[in-house]
Amino acid sequence: MASINYPFPDPQNDAERAANRQAADDYQRQEEEGADFVDWEKEMGWR
Repeated sequence: MASINYPFPDPQNDAERAANRQAADDYQRQEEEGADFVDWEKEMGWR
């Protein structure tokens, strides 16, 4: 059975760990911004 590299593969060194942290932070920020935009659309009556 193959392992699933989700959300990121196991880091092999500090640079990969730092890159994974940055990617996770970017993803979280984008999710929050997207949720804020949907809330704003609902308040404006667009959804």
